[in-house]
Formats: sequence, C-alpha cells, structure tokens
Amino acid sequence: MNMVLKSIALFLIFSGFAVSAAGLVNVGTAGRAEAATAKTYLILPFNVEGNKQNAYLGKSLPAVFNSGLNCPGVAGRLDSYENFNKNPASGEADARKIQKSSGADYVVWGSIIFIGDECSLVVNVTDKDGKNTPMSRSSNMGRLSNDVLSVCSSIKAEVFGCPGASAGRGSGAADGVYAVPSAAQSAQQQAPAGRRSPAGINPSIRMEGGSSSDETRLRSQQLPYAARGMEVCDADGDGLKEIFIIDKFNLYAYRFENGRLAPLASTRVNLNLENLTIRSFDVNGDGTRQLLISSIDSEQYPRSRVYSFNGKELKLEMSNIRYFLNVLRDQNGVEMLIGQPADKYDMFRVNAITHMVKKGNTLEPGEALRLPKEINLYSFAYLPAGRAMDMDTKIISVSKLEKLKVWTLGNSLLHTGSEDYAGSPVYMEINPNTKGMGDEGISIKQMYYIPIRMLPVDLNQDGDWEIVTNYAVTLVGQIFKRYRNFYQSEIHGLYYDGTGMNVQWRTRAIQGGTVDVAITDFDNNGTLDLVVCINIGNEFTDRKSQVIGYVLDLSQVDERAGEGDFVRGR
Repeated sequence: MNMVLKSIALFLIFSGFAVSAAGLVNVGTAGRAEAATAKTYLILPFNVEGNKQNAYLGKSLPAVFNSGLNCPGVAGRLDSYENFNKNPASGEADARKIQKSSGADYVVWGSIIFIGDECSLVVNVTDKDGKNTPMSRSSNMGRLSNDVLSVCSSIKAEVFGCPGASAGRGSGAADGVYAVPSAAQSAQQQAPAGRRSPAGINPSIRMEGGSSSDETRLRSQQLPYAARGMEVCDADGDGLKEIFIIDKFNLYAYRFENGRLAPLASTRVNLNLENLTIRSFDVNGDGTRQLLISSIDSEQYPRSRVYSFNGKELKLEMSNIRYFLNVLRDQNGVEMLIGQPADKYDMFRVNAITHMVKKGNTLEPGEALRLPKEINLYSFAYLPAGRAMDMDTKIISVSKLEKLKVWTLGNSLLHTGSEDYAGSPVYMEINPNTKGMGDEGISIKQMYYIPIRMLPVDLNQDGDWEIVTNYAVTLVGQIFKRYRNFYQSEIHGLYYDGTGMNVQWRTRAIQGGTVDVAITDFDNNGTLDLVVCINIGNEFTDRKSQVIGYVLDLSQVDERAGEGDFVRGR
C-alpha cells in the first residue's frame, strides 16, 4: 500500500428531479428546460444467485444505478419509479411487459451471480422498441460498486448517447462511493518508477504548508450550539448537497454558500429525547434520501425518527422506531441501513444487528449480520480487500476502550491496536444490572461514548483501501467520566498492512473536538472534500460548532513533494 495520500478530484454526478409536462421526471436543475424531451429509465431489483447472505444487494444496487445513470437533459429516472420496482424481472419478456406498463423508455434489469467471493454482474437495458442491450462484468466483493458505475458509464455512452460519457470508464460515483475515476490511475502510472506522485496533496494534510487565507481549507461561521452529529447529502432532490446538523434536541438544515452555512430550516426533534446520531438513506427506494435520527429516552432506550426535506421544511415521516439506526457500506461498498435494539442488561442487544426494511410507516428488522459478539451497529466498518493476495475483506471495530480491532469475515480476531480512535463527545449513560440478580441487583453506572463513524475509502483508486476516522486529544476526559472535552483532534487515514492498522496520512491538528466526518462535495463545486464538524469551547462556557472542509482537488502534479512531507506514524 502506498504510504502517502494521493487524492485526485472526483466529479460527482448528482442531480435533482424536475417534473416534465408529460408527468415524467428529468434529472438535474440545468435540464429542466429539456424535461419534455428527456428519456426516462426504470431500474428493477436484481436477481441474486449463489449466495443468500448477499440477497440484499438485489434491492441495494439500484440506488447506485440511479445515481450512475443520471444524464441531465438526456435521461432521467421515472417519476413513478416506486410503483414498478418491487420484484426482479424473470427474463426479457417480463422486462418488456414492465416497460410497457410503466411507460419508461428504458428498463434496466439483470442479475448478480456469486461463486465464492467472485461474481458476475449481468445487466440488460430493454428499450420501448423491444431492443435489448446486454452488458456484463466479472467482479468480486471488493469492487462491485465500481463495476456497477463502469456499466452505468457504458450505458450512458452506448444506449443513452449522453454527451461526454465514455464506455467502460466511470465518469462519476454514487454518493459516498469514495473512489476516483479511471483517469486518475493513468495519471499515477506516469509518475516516476519507484515513487507514486502525491499529485498536489492538500497542504492541510501535511505537517507544513497552508495558511489562514489559503483556499484549500474552507471554514463556516461558528454556530451557537454544541453539535452532536452531521450529515451531508442531497435530501430534496435538487442536485445540491445540504448539510444537516443535530444538537441535543434539534435538527438544522444548511447549505454552504459564499463561505457560510446558509440556514434552510430547523425543527425541534423532541424535548423528551436526546439526539445521538444522524444518518441519511433512501428509505422509500425512490431516489431521494431521508434523514434518520437516533435518539434515546430517559431510560436510555432508542426512539429513532425519520425526516424528509423538501428544500424549505423538515417533515417527520416516521417516529418511535425502537431501534438504533446506522448507515454504512458493506463488503462491496454498497450502502445498507442497519438497526439494533437496546438490551435491559446492556446498551445494545447482543447478536441483533440486522438490515432494516420499510414496512408500512415504520422500519422493521430483516436479515441479520454475522459479526463478532462485542460489536454494536456504531462500532464497526468493512475494509474492502486490497491488492495483495492475503488482503481479504476485513471488519474494523472500535472497542469500548476505543482501541481499533481487526477481524476476518469469519469473526476471528487478527489485531488489537494501542491508540485511541473514533473518540466522540456523545455518550449514553448505561446502568447494567448484574445478570442473574434481577432488577434489584448491583448496579454500576458507566458511560459509553458512541464512536465517530469510520469511512472506508480508496481516494486514488489504486486498489488499496483506508479507514478514515477521528484521532482525539483530550486533557480531562480521562479523569472525569461525565466530562470529556477534546481540545484538539486530527483526522487519520489508516491502512492494514497484514499485522495491524497504521497511519498512512493525517491532517494537521484541528483546534476543536471532532463530532463527525464525511467525504463528499459539501460546497457543490464538483470536487470532493474531507468535511469535519467540530465543537469549540468547554462545558463551562457557551460551546459552539463549526464545519471545516479540506479540498481534495489534487489535479496539479507536483513531483517535488516527496514522502517526507507526510506523517506516516505517531
């Protein structure tokens, strides 16, 4: 694995939906004038064969197709998508039947066939004239998401005729798929032998460079509350990312404009509940994302809620969901919504992490995940397989003592680290009764700090993945359990070298405690950013929040920047 971070600009292709005169939806605000002439596509769930544990991919991958096939002014998702995407097509005749009944110009359907960890992705595009265009890719658990985007690029070039689309080469990625386009690889291959170029690394991810006035680090104004979580996504379907932040009781919506967070909406979640985390997911399967807020009541039991955002107001869609909720990526890089109930004797019910599915107006548990017993839904991430033969997909977890652990997919422990990672100021107060003693047994109050999310990334698409998370520095948190304030923090990129997790890169010290982290285009300028939400101040003064964005547009290759400019360990 390379020992430096070599990130290159990733142009994300996301757009909102505009209703055409014919009642169909065209993707992209720039294409609204052409909505009446745009083609429409419908994506059906995929058949999954050969591995029942991956059955959920059948309904998860269409969300990646939805983003990858977006071609403003040329092709857009069918408005009545949710009415026709219940079941996979049984064959070409069935796909034609669905195409006619839906009125879509194209129907995308197919299957994923697994043989061990390898798989074949078979995709068909059936148009309204009855022509069927088949495409396929040989893939595996580690690169399936990127291969889907490659197929999308081919469809846009060969079937839709999208300007600028290139067959077989991904021109963008679905939200949260952290890999750069193939052009980045060719640029890296031109670097001198024996040394891969840092390609203009962001100076804020060195121990030198950068200044208070440079444009590589974007900072919002200070917000008059202490944040507990942040989510960056396009929730109203207009093609622009919004920034959602929660404090103890409230939910706020912003858009980053002219160097400031412009307020869009806010709502009080519930004064009887304390907010813990915020995530986003396409709960309805219609191409737009909803906001999922996990909260706890006075007994420390979960009372999660789901909100939608229409650009002007936040609307409560679901409430009183008795599960903690989280969104992360599976071994293939595909998003999944998971949940876990609380337990009378512990914070989280053991061995009860499941996929969550929408049923009526609530979310209910589906297929269970096979994970080590000590893991909860917030304390782990999948690290996809690297290029080396022994680099199988791993499970990375954070222990209650905030030490990183590395596991095989078979739940065998490989390594336990010595450094503290994913430290958070957001806690749950647990009061576990001694088992076997009943409710009146001995009770010891403890604090559990919910880990900051760990993001699997392959920023330079070299086939090796890293985990991006927070490294917190605290002066008083180790003394007073009920008071933990981080005065400084860093964001680290960590890789597994076969023996343990090592620092590949890290940011310079951030003057504040990290609350949440994301990798996305938060300022809507077409390039990828490392986004960090921090809290400033301490518990005895008015605490404030701020959002910092580190620009990851590294299009200028600088051969003079050697590996000595980067910190590779502590």
